[in-house]
Amino acid sequence: MERISRIARRAALLLLCAAATAVGAEPARTWTIEALGAINNDSSTAEAINNRGDVAGWSSFFDPAVNGNRTHAILWQDGAMLDLGEGIAFDVNERGTVLGSVAGSNGIALYKDGAWHSIGLVGVPLALNRFDDVAGWYSFGGSARAFAFRNGVFVDIGTFGGASSAAVDINDRGRVVGYAAVAGDANNHAFLWENGRMQDLGTLAGGRESRAAAINNHGVVVGEAWDPNGAPIPFIYDGVMRPLFQAAGGAKAWAINDHGAVVGTMNSVQSFLWQDGTLTQLESIPAVRAAGWVQLIPTGINDRGWITGMGRTSEPVPPGHLPWKAFVLKPR
Repeated sequence: MERISRIARRAALLLLCAAATAVGAEPARTWTIEALGAINNDSSTAEAINNRGDVAGWSSFFDPAVNGNRTHAILWQDGAMLDLGEGIAFDVNERGTVLGSVAGSNGIALYKDGAWHSIGLVGVPLALNRFDDVAGWYSFGGSARAFAFRNGVFVDIGTFGGASSAAVDINDRGRVVGYAAVAGDANNHAFLWENGRMQDLGTLAGGRESRAAAINNHGVVVGEAWDPNGAPIPFIYDGVMRPLFQAAGGAKAWAINDHGAVVGTMNSVQSFLWQDGTLTQLESIPAVRAAGWVQLIPTGINDRGWITGMGRTSEPVPPGHLPWKAFVLKPR
C-alpha cells in the first residue's frame, strides 16, 4: 500500500491528470495572502489551521552538516514561528494542542503547555479533534491499519476485508473517515466510522476506488472517487455520495469547514474553493497573482474561511532546496 501520510498525499497531487475545468467567477470580496516563513528561509508547508488562526506544519531545510535536508515541526501562532523540534506537525485543534511525530517523543505525541507528551502509540497521526482524540494509521502485520484513540482508548478500525486501511480525519463527535481495502480487491473504499461501526461510503460513476479526506462537525464528508479510467472525481457525502462538481480531467477535495466550504486541487497546477455553489480557482485571485504565487496546494480551511497549505512562487530556488512555502489566504 502506498504511504498514506499527508506528506505523501501532497506529493501525489503532482500526478493529477491535466484537464480543463469550468471555473465560476470569483466571489465579490477581496483577499490577502501571506507566506508564513520557514527555518533558514527555506521550505515549509502548512498542514492544518484552527479557528484562532494557529497553523501547524513543518519546515524542511538544508543542513550542511549532513549534506541533506532536515524537517522540523512548526507552529505558526500570533505572528510568530515556533520550532517544535525535529519531526512533523500534522494538526492543531481549537485548544492550540498540536498533533505530531517528533524526535524523542517515542511515537505519536501532543504538544501542549510548552512540551511534547507521548500518547504511547507508534504510528502516523493524521488528525486531531478539540478533545485531543487522534486518528491515523499504525503498522499491523506489515500493513497499515486505521485507528482511533479516544479518551485514552485505542481502537483498531479495521478494513473491508482487505489488508490495509487509513484514518485521515476525526471530527469533534468522534466520527472518523478514511479509506480501507476491499476483500479480494486491490481497491480502497471511503469509510465513515461511528459508534464502533464502519460504513462503506461507496464509489461513483462505475469506478472501484474512493477515499475520504475530511469530515466537518455536521458529519459532511469530502474526498475523491475515481472513475473507470482512473480520473478522480471530487465527492461530497451527507447521507449519499455525489460529485461535488464536474471536472473534465479530475479533481480532489481535501478539506471542508463547518459552513460547507471545500478546498482541493484540480489539473495538477490548480487549486479550488467551492463555496455556495461557486467554484473559484485560487491562483486566479488578484491578490494571489500580485504576490507572485503560481501554484497553491490547500490543506485546510477554518470556519473564518482562512485557507492554508503550501505553494510556490516564481522566485528561483537554490539547488538542493525545495520550492514550497506555507501560506495563509484570508478573505476580507
